This record gives sequence, C-alpha cells and structure tokens, in this order.
Amino acid sequence: MIYYFLISLPFLFFYVELIQKNKYENANKFWIISFFIFLVVFGFRHNIGGDWFQYKFIIEYLPKESLRFKDLQPVNISFIQGVNFINIFYYLVFILNKLNISTIYIVNFILSLFYLISLYRYCNSFKFRWLALLSTMPYLTIIVSTGYIKQALAISFLFLALNNFLKNNDNKGFTPYLILMFFSHISSAYLLIISVSKKNFKYLLLSGILIIILFYDNLLEILFNYVFEYEKKSKGFLFRLFINTIYLVPILFLIRKTKLSRNELILTLLNIIVIISSFIFFLLYPNTSTFLDRFNLYMMAFYPMYINLILINQNHIFFIKYINQRIIYISFYIFNIIYFFVWSNYGDAYKYWKYYDNIILKYVKIFLIT
Repeated sequence: MIYYFLISLPFLFFYVELIQKNKYENANKFWIISFFIFLVVFGFRHNIGGDWFQYKFIIEYLPKESLRFKDLQPVNISFIQGVNFINIFYYLVFILNKLNISTIYIVNFILSLFYLISLYRYCNSFKFRWLALLSTMPYLTIIVSTGYIKQALAISFLFLALNNFLKNNDNKGFTPYLILMFFSHISSAYLLIISVSKKNFKYLLLSGILIIILFYDNLLEILFNYVFEYEKKSKGFLFRLFINTIYLVPILFLIRKTKLSRNELILTLLNIIVIISSFIFFLLYPNTSTFLDRFNLYMMAFYPMYINLILINQNHIFFIKYINQRIIYISFYIFNIIYFFVWSNYGDAYKYWKYYDNIILKYVKIFLIT
C-alpha cells in the first residue's frame, strides 16, 4: 500500500494548494516536505528491486585497487553487460570503496538524493509542478529509481538537461548533462541527438570519437549481444509503449495548432520516432523487447512536459476542452493509480518491490523490541 500512498502524495498536496484561499502560502513548505518524505522512503530502502544483491556485490565487494571491472568476468557477473568501459556509477563506487564507506545503503542514498534533486528541479519549472511530479511516480520514480540505479542516474542527468533545454531557446547549458547521462548508461546514447546544432556539433563529435575509441575492440560483439540476447525479453514493453502513446495523442493536436515551442516540438518528434521505430523493430525482432524498452524508458522523462502542455492548452484539444479542469486533475490521478495497479498485478518483476522494507524501520523495530 505504501506505493499507492507515494503516488497519491503529490496529488494530495496539489489539491490542498488548489482549495486554499492563498495558494502560495504553504507552496514551498509542501514541496520541501514531499521531497524529504520521498528521500526517506527511497534513500533508506532495503532489499528493493530485482538487482539488489547484484548491486550489493558490486558496491561492497568490488576490488579497491583497480578500475578494470572486466577482471571480474570469471565470476560470471553480468552487471557490465559486455561493456568494457567505466561509467560514473562505477567511479562513485570506487571512490567510496577507497574511503571505506562503500555500502549499498550509502550509494542508494546518494543516488536517490541526486535523482530527487534533479526531478524536483525539473518539475518545479512547470506551472503544474505537482502533476508533473505525479506523472513520474508510477514507474519512473517508484520502480526505475529504486531498482535500476545506473539507468536512474542517467535519467537524473536527463532531467537536468531537459530543464535547461526547455528554458533556453538558444540551447545553452544542456549538452554537458547529456554527455554525463551517456556515461551513466549506454542505452541513453541516442538522446545525444538533441544536442545536434552548429554550436553543439563539436561536443557530439567528441563523444562519438570517445565511443569509437572505448568500444573499438569489441563494438560489434557488444551491440549484438546487448540487442539480440534471447533472455532480454520485457513483458512490460508493449504496455509502456501504450502508455507513452496515450501521453502523445493530445500533444498531436497541439502540434497541429502550433502551440509547441521549438524545443518542445523537437522532443515530441523524437518521442514519435522512438515509438514508431520501436514498434517496427519489435515486430521484426521480438526478442529485442528489453533493449527497446530501455529506449522508451527515457521518453517517460517527457511526461511532466506533456501534462503541463495539455493543461495549459486544454482549450485547443477537442476531446478535452469540454471537460472541467478539476475533473481532468482527478482523472489524471486515477490514470496513474491504474497504471501502477496494472503493472503491479500483471508484471512479473513486481515481486521484487512487493514487500517494501526500510533500513530505518528495521532499526526502529530492533529498538522497540529491545
């Protein structure tokens, strides 16, 4: 039940602000309170996610004297998935190991803190910031940020990149975040295309050269195994592709009405391309569903932008403009509850999140018993 509470929390604070006479009286107070609630829940989690023990091994038993993680291959650890370069996550683990404070709880807390700071900074830039936050809760925040921490780190940098990208028409200050995103998880590489321009082309070219150098020895082997490995099937891929499409449908009307900024249009067109190409590629190669799912996972970072565009431009979307806005708010909340309900009841992976535990709660129980 805790997950339904977490999904409901942004909507609860949003509704409290909505009915207050002075809407800005407690706005920042609620925003900060919610941040620390999420930080405690996510940052001090225990045994949550399908890769918990794998990450525990990586974090707590990694050799301190070397960054050559490929030396661990004989142990049959698949965490690098054939990639023989070091990303930001492994450098963090290495540094904490050197300081003799590398435990899974410290790493999770640091990465959860960074994820929430990035998420809150991104959502705070929107008019409907609470609903923007709500849009990330059912999967991106509750599941990805707690279970897939390397990809969550990449998404954290993506939030910062999108925040700058949507604010600045001159496209300044977001490319470094995209590069850091790539060096957090290789699956995010395609998002570097956002930075393509005359001014930013040199950064993309530099990244391309680095990729070629780092992957030269076994580039083809890495990509082939990463894309076509048979055990990499995702049963939730089509469901998430469907949710992604639902968000896009109202935005298509805004494109027709030319209600999007240049950068909003770029992100939307990228999402459309990802959806269409993913579906076609899935039909041709069904065993690549997890690979394609990771592509679509980054598109979830666009949801805060989409819900704000929909609400701000409600009168320009023919099947929404006749609906009372408060009904839309409630419907959106119910939509996110249903989203999580469907995934948790029909997804095989939910068993790794079902029994929530928290290290603070464990110590409280021990204290009360003794």
